[in-house]
Amino acid sequence: MSIWMLPAAAIVGAAFLIGLGLYLTDGYDDQGEPLEYSHHQGEGDQP
Repeated sequence: MSIWMLPAAAIVGAAFLIGLGLYLTDGYDDQGEPLEYSHHQGEGDQP
């Protein structure tokens, strides 16, 4: 096994986890609320 296998696997794994995280959180704002409720922000009402 090459010395480069472990760093390569770590990079590929990190890229996969970042991509998965972005996919799962797509459509949510910074607070974890769905973007469809973003127009309620600052009005004091919750959907």
